[in-house]
Amino acid sequence: MKYTKADERRVKRWITQWQKTLNLHDWDIYVVFEKDDKDTTAANTIREFNYLRATITIFHCFFEDKLEDQWKHIVHEMIHVMLASYDQALIGARDGRAIPQWDVDRIRETTTVRFTSLLTSAWPWKKDV
Repeated sequence: MKYTKADERRVKRWITQWQKTLNLHDWDIYVVFEKDDKDTTAANTIREFNYLRATITIFHCFFEDKLEDQWKHIVHEMIHVMLASYDQALIGARDGRAIPQWDVDRIRETTTVRFTSLLTSAWPWKKDV
């Protein structure tokens, strides 16, 4: 399936919206549209936690899915970005490196702030009547 510049703009708009919703304003998130139609993966994300940088690759088959499924793919990839700090900690633990307490606290707080942003966007506060 051919996709258009309008399709690309829609994907970028979704990523920007989710970046705001997940409170990932400190991340630089890039989008690459891969024209190779041999890949069966809809999207993939490479995170560089130390630089707060991520690249989301959208593969050709992404556009063969329904719009709702495309949106879910974007949400999925953005959650990968949100949880990048956990990946770093788990990789360190796997490799036998001690994780300093300040790092554990930072990861916990950052993730809590991002989930708070997500949930308060989904369910905004309303004053009791």
